[in-house]
Amino acid sequence: MAVTGADKWYVAVLIGGWDFQWRVIERDENLINSLITIEENFWNDHVMAKVLPEVKAQDTNLMNYMFPRSASTSVNISEVYYELVNRLLVTKTALKQAEEDHEDVKNKVKQLMGENELAIWKDEKLCSWKTNARGSRVFKILGGN
Repeated sequence: MAVTGADKWYVAVLIGGWDFQWRVIERDENLINSLITIEENFWNDHVMAKVLPEVKAQDTNLMNYMFPRSASTSVNISEVYYELVNRLLVTKTALKQAEEDHEDVKNKVKQLMGENELAIWKDEKLCSWKTNARGSRVFKILGGN
């Protein structure tokens, strides 16, 4: 809308190949100005400055694309980067512990459920542990936070 000057957009979607829905999006000057500021900052601080934005968890595929092959060399890291690598080791240990705790609790819930397929609290389905077509039981967390 900022580029075209349109006052509103009509957006139509087809969900699942059969559910047609449409919405009207009204022009919002505050949102447009905010987005323009964000875009200008990105352009100046990253594109023009040739500084990559900080990578995040969702950038795994990007990292694999940018660095598809390794070189048989090494990099000497500064103290700042040593702290980062050290944090990686700490989070790896915490993740392993969290996964173990998750399995502990999951197995306690399975024991509580026994042969029942659903765990329900106040009409909310929280977990299922159903037998699939192959005869294996599959545990799923359905509700909660």
